[in-house]
Amino acid sequence: MTLQCPKCTSRAIRPSNYKTGWERLLALVYRHPFRCKHCGHRFFEFATKGQRKTMFESNILAKAEQAFAGLHSEF
Repeated sequence: MTLQCPKCTSRAIRPSNYKTGWERLLALVYRHPFRCKHCGHRFFEFATKGQRKTMFESNILAKAEQAFAGLHSEF
């Protein structure tokens, strides 16, 4: 699944948190909130919960790798 920001066309996208109950209801029809890492634009896109979870986990893994690389370079 490759999402693209509708504002800046960046592919650096991450899942965004739900803000209201309506947004959770939209999730029942696979419309989930996402945020662009480049411009910060928040938008809704079709995705299954599994796809969203995979994106979330890969985002956490990337942050952990960056933190480890930063610690490793200090020594």
